[in-house]
Amino acid sequence: MNDKRVVTNTRLHSKSLFFKSKLSSKLDLITGLNHYAQWGGDSPTYGKQLSSFKDYIKIVSGSSGGSDALTGDQINVLGNHLGYFLVQLNYQGNKVNWNFYWSHPFEDRSGIELLNYPDALYGFFIDFKKPKVIISKVLTEFTYTKHMSGKAPHYTDKFGIPHAASGRDNYFNHNMGVYGSGWTYYGNGIGSPFFTTNTKDSDGITKGIIRGDNRLMAFNIGIEGTINKISYKTIISHTTYFGWFGNEYDPKPQQFSGLFEINLPKSNLPIEITLGTAFDTGTYRSVNFGGFLKLTKKGNF
Repeated sequence: MNDKRVVTNTRLHSKSLFFKSKLSSKLDLITGLNHYAQWGGDSPTYGKQLSSFKDYIKIVSGSSGGSDALTGDQINVLGNHLGYFLVQLNYQGNKVNWNFYWSHPFEDRSGIELLNYPDALYGFFIDFKKPKVIISKVLTEFTYTKHMSGKAPHYTDKFGIPHAASGRDNYFNHNMGVYGSGWTYYGNGIGSPFFTTNTKDSDGITKGIIRGDNRLMAFNIGIEGTINKISYKTIISHTTYFGWFGNEYDPKPQQFSGLFEINLPKSNLPIEITLGTAFDTGTYRSVNFGGFLKLTKKGNF
């Protein structure tokens, strides 16, 4: 990960495993997971992180560190891990296609064991297979990340021994604090677009996702269709942010965002013309409004 980070020369491991089952001639079931882990690198606070082949095996398997690892990595897992489970149904019919999907995040063992079971992205997409009608495709999504396996925090007992708890998963950050840039890259979040990154510090380093802004509830709907030979696409999102445990927002900021674009009918011009506009409004961020003109040429050159 070659941007400016709290831990320089951070390494990234990723793997995925998916299965596709044909339940019938029209219905498929997809199940699987993606797993990501940050490891290695040099921390200005904790020094050089473990990076041998033996440590890599622990990263791949999601195992805890040995006696040479940081205390937090000994009681949890080595490095900074996250991932998601996916369950998806795909239906292909004569008149309609549809997909239903459930994407469940995990940051640690509590997420893998589904202790944060309410948290997930739930989505449903339907294609009416009629591209020239008013509504040809509809997407609806619901994102919920408020639970985070509960509010029980990690703690250190009276003997100075740290203990891991199941709660406060703190999505897309690192609870142990070593990989302070979390799951960001060049100032942008890696993951849900609803999560907000901290602003860059004086050294140009982004220190993760704003804690509390990663506890949210969001609704998203998208529609495609055609009106009088003009095709269009619109996406509308509404997000509510809850704040961190014990310091929840009151009132809770909300954000309403949208995009609308149209493709003009084909003419004698050798290009396709798309016009669009987008906006943000609400109590979370300042009002923003913009537009764009897109010229597209398809073919061989």
